[in-house]
Amino acid sequence: MGTNSERRLYEISPVLRLVLLLAAALAIIQAAHAGAHSPHIGRGEKGAKRRSMQAKTCMPSQLTGFTSSRVLKRGLLLHWKPAVGNTIELAVEARVGSGAAKGWIALGFGPTLPGGSADTVVGQTNTAPVATYTITGDEQSQLLRSNSFAIGDATLERSRRRTVIRFTRNGGDGVSPLKLRGWNNIVWAYDVSGEKTVDFNNRRSGKLAVNLGCVGGAPATDTLDGANNGGIYAPSANVPAASAAPAVSYCPKSSLPGYTYTANLDGGSFVLHWKPVQGQMIQMAMEAKAGSAASNGWFSIGWSRDGSMSSSYAVIKSGASLAAYFINGYKRKNVVPTNEISLGAPSLARTSAGSLVAHFTLTAGQGRIPLTPSGLNYIIWAYSTGNQGIGYHGSNAGWVKIDFSCAFWTDNQSPNGGGGGSTSTPTSNSNNNDDDDNDDDDDDDDSDGNRSSWGQDMNQQSGKYYADQGTTYWEGVGQGVAQLAAPAELKKRLKAAEAKRKAERDAYNQQVYRQVYGPQQTNAAGNGN
Repeated sequence: MGTNSERRLYEISPVLRLVLLLAAALAIIQAAHAGAHSPHIGRGEKGAKRRSMQAKTCMPSQLTGFTSSRVLKRGLLLHWKPAVGNTIELAVEARVGSGAAKGWIALGFGPTLPGGSADTVVGQTNTAPVATYTITGDEQSQLLRSNSFAIGDATLERSRRRTVIRFTRNGGDGVSPLKLRGWNNIVWAYDVSGEKTVDFNNRRSGKLAVNLGCVGGAPATDTLDGANNGGIYAPSANVPAASAAPAVSYCPKSSLPGYTYTANLDGGSFVLHWKPVQGQMIQMAMEAKAGSAASNGWFSIGWSRDGSMSSSYAVIKSGASLAAYFINGYKRKNVVPTNEISLGAPSLARTSAGSLVAHFTLTAGQGRIPLTPSGLNYIIWAYSTGNQGIGYHGSNAGWVKIDFSCAFWTDNQSPNGGGGGSTSTPTSNSNNNDDDDNDDDDDDDDSDGNRSSWGQDMNQQSGKYYADQGTTYWEGVGQGVAQLAAPAELKKRLKAAEAKRKAERDAYNQQVYRQVYGPQQTNAAGNGN
């Protein structure tokens, strides 16, 4: 039977529970294909519909090295990043307090049809390492060690906060090949150490449809390792797989004397101002509004190649100091002063309204990660509450894409200051998956689904609405992405909202075009391009 660890894997009771739990999850999928409703996945049709809707979203990952995530169960998350060639990197994270971090964790792929088999990766968090299995039924003999699919770089990490199983998998092997850029049936199960029965197994196993082509945004990073100091956490935008994060080429006007444009980084309490590029110079100001959390501690903006913290430059106001830093890691010691970036004549000042403003000038092109005068830049930001030294920012951080040329309005930005778009409203940085609305709480209330989807008044939401293959998407910033079945009324409202926004956009761009090229000139396309 193999080594002692393998023998124990078969003999200990959690494995029997694994067989039954995964079999129950497979039965759920099979029932779904047949149009049936399993009592294990919900107590009513509304709950099932809500979970079905929630299963069609992905979120930015907060796990180092990954871009996208999906809540499987409260405290249990699946992470991935876009496939490279025919290989995809995945991780299962079990947070302490969820129950999943105490025993084994299993993640299965498939079946694609009723009666199929599931390729399963099992991590024995207490004993054996990560191993591959195929499960074909509800008998213990049908849980088989498998070589039909390969995993690489498999690790199992335990800390006081969480357990993480990381591995890579090829898309084309196994009894249930993965669709690396499409929808997959995912089954999962975990053991709570000491549990004697498999009652209420919907709370110990489940299934989810996951689109591994869904991109949660640029690679995220963890905050500084176990420290009360440092770091700029940079979660990223939530967008459909087929759509890149939209560019912003209209910017709201700045209210700060001497500056032209502005970007609200945190609901208007922390604001970036700049004036049009003069040659290669960009004059900037960070404003912490009077009475805001940002005004009580350090604050900063920075830039990187992908919106992540590692390998980024930052301008940090700390106490009475305003200086440039290079961040080359995730610990406080990795936030290093640099002379590669000149800030011109930096200064700190108070406005008549009591806001604290940090003024400085950047030269486009300097340093190892140059800013671009025209074109998108990944701008990261963070601030601390009450800590004047460079300290831990908590959830007060994010990133935003900015085109400093700011010429024309695109679909993601309202000229009437309605918010939205990567410039005026950055992505939500309070993406704590433990409290996310996507967690699977077996209740009958479908308010979570309504709150994240078409229950919203779309005429008041910033973002882009579009239809594709019978499915409606909402692309917004700060609210994530909702993907849902498109009822007729929703399609009607979307069409009206699109027409209204297009008319406003074209009128605005014509106005800007005439200002640039003269009052008699008109851009026939109506879009200023």
